[in-house]
Amino acid sequence: MPSFKYSSLAMLLLLAATVPAAAQTTREQADDAFAASAWTDAARLYREVLAQDGDDPNVWYLLGTTRLRLADHAAAMTALGKALEFGYPEVPVRFAIAKVAAAAGDPNGAFVHLEALADLGSSRQVVQRLESEAEFDGMRGDPRFAEILFNLTPCNGPAYREFDFWIGDWDVQNPQGQVVGHNTISALLDGCLLFENWTGLGGSKGISINYFDFRTAKWTQTYRDNTGNIGTWPNLIGALVQGAMTLETAPGETPMSRWVWTRINDNKVRQMAEVSTDDGETWAVVWDSYYIRQQ
Repeated sequence: MPSFKYSSLAMLLLLAATVPAAAQTTREQADDAFAASAWTDAARLYREVLAQDGDDPNVWYLLGTTRLRLADHAAAMTALGKALEFGYPEVPVRFAIAKVAAAAGDPNGAFVHLEALADLGSSRQVVQRLESEAEFDGMRGDPRFAEILFNLTPCNGPAYREFDFWIGDWDVQNPQGQVVGHNTISALLDGCLLFENWTGLGGSKGISINYFDFRTAKWTQTYRDNTGNIGTWPNLIGALVQGAMTLETAPGETPMSRWVWTRINDNKVRQMAEVSTDDGETWAVVWDSYYIRQQ
C-alpha cells in the first residue's frame, strides 16, 4: 500500500494539473495582436484598454500606430495627438504624426512636424527612416525634405565646421621657415571630430581628437604623445574667437595654457601656444609654428 506521503504528493500534482493558467489581460492580448500584425484586433483591444485607463500615453501611441497600419489616418492622428498630450516622448510621436500626414497626402502637414522634429536635435536613426520608408517617397523631391535631412544629420551645423580650416596634410615650420615636423588632420566619424597625427623631426609623436560639444557650445581637444606623461597635456576647451580657434586649459590648472590656430589663407595656418603662471595676468609664448599645406 502506498504511503500517505506519496498519496499526498500525487494529489497535489493532480490538483496542480487541473488549475487553469491565469487569463491574459486585455493589454497583453492587444500587444500580442500588435506583434502578430493583427491590426484590426489590436485596435479594438487597445480601445478597450483605454476605456479603463484613458491617460496611458503608451497605449495611445500604439493605437495610433495601429490605426496608421489600417490606413485610418484621422483616427491615427487623434490617437497620436493624445499620446503627445499625455507625455509620450516627442521624437517618436512627431515622426509618427509626420508619417501619418504623408500617408494621408498632406505633405505640408508632414513638414510641420518634421521641422519640429529637427528642432529637437539630430538623429541618424530618424534620417535613415526618412530616407527609406515608403510614406515619404512623394516628399523627397521637395527642397524642404533635403533641408530637414541636413538639419537632422548629426554634426552638420556650422559650428561643427569652424575648425575645418585645419584639415589637411601639412609641413610645420618654425617662424624662421625651418621644417620641424609634419601633421595630418582628418575629419572622422562623419565629420563629428577631427583627428590629428603629429610627427616631429626630433622623434616626438602625438595624436589628438578635437570635437564640438553642442551641450556646451565649446570645442575640446584631447592630446596624447609618446612621452607617456598624460599630465603634460590636460584637455583644452574653447571656441572660435575672432576667426581664430582658441583653446585653453580648465580654470585651476597650473600653469595655464592657451593654444591658438589662425587661418592665414587656404594653404597656411599659424599655431601658437602660450602659458601663464600668474592666473592669466601675463602670457609667455612657448610654441610658434606655421602650417604649410603639402602640394
